[in-house]
Amino acid sequence: TYPNLLMWIAGHRHLNTVKSFKSPDPTKPELGFWQVETSSLREYPQQLRTFEIFRNNDNTISILTTNVDPSVKEGSFADISRKYAIAAYEIYKVKFNMNPTGSVSYNAELVKQLSPEMQKKIQKYGTPVKN
Repeated sequence: TYPNLLMWIAGHRHLNTVKSFKSPDPTKPELGFWQVETSSLREYPQQLRTFEIFRNNDNTISILTTNVDPSVKEGSFADISRKYAIAAYEIYKVKFNMNPTGSVSYNAELVKQLSPEMQKKIQKYGTPVKN
């Protein structure tokens, strides 16, 4: 019921996943939205995501999600934490489910259709990019 909802960001499962929620009404594609989950800086694989939002020429919005692997200094608490996390995963035989990309982590471009009202509201903001 909220056509201005672009994306729902969550981290409660500590996974890197992207899920599309399609509009319940095929005549109103703007009611669809994205759920983007990200893992944790506390637990392995210790990743975060960045988000960039662009207005496209065709009156859609692109959301670029980029996973980031922070660099850690050897011997630092972050390095020790990462080693403990990897060891715990090995001890308890934790397996990551591979994503369609063949990885447990991936970047994505998510496109969101806008309602006519939203298209009109954002026309004066920024320069549209080609898609």
